Amino acid sequence: MTDVGALSRAVARILVDACDELFVTQTELARRSGVSQSQISKLLRAEREIKLGQLDAICAALGLSIVAVVAEATNPEP
Repeated sequence: MTDVGALSRAVARILVDACDELFVTQTELARRSGVSQSQISKLLRAEREIKLGQLDAICAALGLSIVAVVAEATNPEP
């Protein structure tokens, strides 16, 4: 198992919350983003570091701003 950094863990939490709010399954997210479902699963469980291209594709698939996601992940509200 890869040691995943705090930023990837925070991003994963934000993406999981967005999927829940939008009722988007991992399978649907994979279809929309072009990232395989197995990679989506590992990324959302924070088992893998997320690459910039993957984050961009996933954010676009969820209608999120990559800048906003990274900003929230680096400056979480208490």
